[in-house]
Amino acid sequence: MSPAQSSLDPNQLAPRHVDVRGSQLLGVWRTEQIAADLPIRDGSARCAAVLLRLAGRRWASGPEADLPSEIPASQTELAMLCNLSRNTCSRVVKKFSGRRLMTVSYRSLTVNDPARLRDVADSG
Repeated sequence: MSPAQSSLDPNQLAPRHVDVRGSQLLGVWRTEQIAADLPIRDGSARCAAVLLRLAGRRWASGPEADLPSEIPASQTELAMLCNLSRNTCSRVVKKFSGRRLMTVSYRSLTVNDPARLRDVADSG
């Protein structure tokens, strides 16, 4: 294969570059979202914020903002994302479940009432 045949066409690179740049910007945006939740001092409020972020409801608006959403994650994974111990996270999840803000299933968490959970997140 000659060097001319093996070189990439700049026109083929452009769409790939745009996709990479777009995913990088999306990654920065997600990082900013995560960083916004970590300074929340209250563990319950931080857990509520993380649940909403994972459900795509943290800063959502419109009719979909308050729809229930399932998160494919375990309580252990949630605890790690919230920077809480597994025991503390379990107590918070139990409290949220008792208030019907969320439902816990095997390796799955469902946000039932994003509006009320958002109130908890914003109170911290």
